[in-house]
Amino acid sequence: MSENKPSVSGEDSFDAFLSANLPEEAAPDISSRVTPWADALRLILLSIGLSLISFPNHPVVGIIQGSVIHTLSLLGWNRLRGENKDFQCGWILAFIRAGLFLFDALLKSTIWSNILNDLLSSESLLILGIISSLVFLYQLVCLRNGIAAVQKKAGAEEDTSAFHLLIGAYVIILLLALLNVGWIAIIWVIVVIAGLVSVSRLSHTLDEAGYAISPAPVTVTTGTLLGTFFGILVIGSLIGVLFFSSYHMKWTAAAPDMQANTAAVRKDLLALDFPESVLDDLTEEDILACDGAVSVMHQEYFYYTDGLDPLELECIAVVLSENPRIWKIFYHLSLPDEEHYHGTDALEIRPLLQLGPCKFTEEPHGRILVGQNESLKTASIPSVTHTYYDQPGFSIGPFSTAFSGEAYFASFSLPNGYQNARGYVTLTAEDPYGGIDFAWGRRADELIYQRYTQGLFYIHQKSPWHYPVQSAESFRKYSAYSPFHDSPFITVQLQGSWFLTEPLDSPWEMHL
Repeated sequence: MSENKPSVSGEDSFDAFLSANLPEEAAPDISSRVTPWADALRLILLSIGLSLISFPNHPVVGIIQGSVIHTLSLLGWNRLRGENKDFQCGWILAFIRAGLFLFDALLKSTIWSNILNDLLSSESLLILGIISSLVFLYQLVCLRNGIAAVQKKAGAEEDTSAFHLLIGAYVIILLLALLNVGWIAIIWVIVVIAGLVSVSRLSHTLDEAGYAISPAPVTVTTGTLLGTFFGILVIGSLIGVLFFSSYHMKWTAAAPDMQANTAAVRKDLLALDFPESVLDDLTEEDILACDGAVSVMHQEYFYYTDGLDPLELECIAVVLSENPRIWKIFYHLSLPDEEHYHGTDALEIRPLLQLGPCKFTEEPHGRILVGQNESLKTASIPSVTHTYYDQPGFSIGPFSTAFSGEAYFASFSLPNGYQNARGYVTLTAEDPYGGIDFAWGRRADELIYQRYTQGLFYIHQKSPWHYPVQSAESFRKYSAYSPFHDSPFITVQLQGSWFLTEPLDSPWEMHL
């Protein structure tokens, strides 16, 4: 065996270390084998380069990019994993990262796509992001150590200075990202270009070197690996979209007429001008909870907007007592018929804006009804959650849609092709409109309108298919509103003032 060639270091060391350091004639037990080295390394470096490129923030583009990255990574590491323990460790990390990518992609095909945002704090999510970056960084270390082991096995001088540069650059990128430095994109471009150029040069150098590496035992073929990866991705996403993009509603036929049990309370409520159409939709428990009502406040609103025309809202406050002031409040909604529907809807109540700082003696709950007479079906609202959230917003000058505070979300789904759909959410509050004396008359009206009419929203899904899949609640909490973006949901801001000293001659109408 001849003497080793002089070691090459500096700018071209990463590209030419094999041609500079490997022996002119490989050992017989090495040269007799096929050389998958160049192709495997090229696949890995391409996956690294693509992972450093920031494409437009579009979910479909993100899925395509992620699929390509992890496919290339799996194929490359799978070919190298039989050579040494470092390459085997890199393969295991590639397998784990691909599994996490698939889990995230499948989760995005369900209404629980934002479950981590709901369960974890922003600090916890940041820690998870850092851990993911460190795993990727350790993969680079495994690649560097694996190549160093290959050089040692070939009897060449170890030269992995180019990897030191690459790892150092990635550490700097990670630190700048944590510091939210705006010009970080320039470094990304430089690293990506350098990586892609190095891949081209390195592949050519490896081909000329003719060095053979021990391929891993073929336990999983390339076809099986790709078929499994994309099979899980495609079939799993279809299952998620078809079966887990709406709430499971326990629809039942209308219960037998129970008016005999509630006849006295119904009579009292009707005498206080409680609307009979709404009263007929209430459960027996909610009717009986209004026993002893002092008065009833009622307002009706119509909203006309594309895709939800008209939406009818009836706000009813059953005054159970005035000292202390206790109201049982009903938000009753009636929806226009819709032939094609698949997804979720939600009613958002912001209590501090809607009712002021008050005590809730009964948590919100509700009921949905579809059809009428013999076809009438009912179901309880399956999800009513209380949350604090910071909603991203859209701003033009003084106008902003951002929100930060607490809210209740009553979330549900409707059957496809529903007709005569309506439902209600109810809660009981002590001292609503605290600090306002109704004896102030018109002044009380003005304060209620100014302070408490911006806290009620209805979110309706107008598009049956979208990706990533979101519930109406998740869309409201995590998606910034923009008048220039066509979203799969319609958000309608609702009025909700029960108390008026001057009753309206006709229902309020709002055209959106």
